[in-house]
Amino acid sequence: MNNSLNLASKPFSNRIVPWALTVIILFVSLIGLLIVVQLTTSTRKQADLVQGQITQLKQREQVLMDAANQVKQAFTSDQQQALPAAHALVERKAFSWSRLLADLESNPAKVCDAIGRLRQNAGTAHIPVIGFGTEPSEGVADQARKAGANLIANEAAILGHLEQLIDQALDIR
Repeated sequence: MNNSLNLASKPFSNRIVPWALTVIILFVSLIGLLIVVQLTTSTRKQADLVQGQITQLKQREQVLMDAANQVKQAFTSDQQQALPAAHALVERKAFSWSRLLADLESNPAKVCDAIGRLRQNAGTAHIPVIGFGTEPSEGVADQARKAGANLIANEAAILGHLEQLIDQALDIR
């Protein structure tokens, strides 16, 4: 055993371990600090970019609002009163001119099912459905009528009036 141990002059015999731990902790802290600074810088750049886009969008919105106000000022008072009603009509416009032509011979069960689903949907129930085939059988014609077809015709009748049907469906005058 060492009897000459003097703690006042040599308190620690191994001074490398505490210094090594201090250096490692300092190094890890500096790396963490660098990562935080880099992430903060990146986030700041993104925030500046988004802020610039927001500013541009607000400027575009203001330009559009100014243009809308100029258009509204160009209207007479009667036109300004009618404008909300016109907007409401456009929003509620039901395309009653639309026609659905269903080829009953392609797959009668699927066509009748599609007609039934069309009728069940409130947004499409108003669309007239015209079923056709070379000579649709009475059974298929009855199924189509039960599903909601407005008219069942043979192919010759459809072809004879196809131009008028297309013009009416497309609302061409």
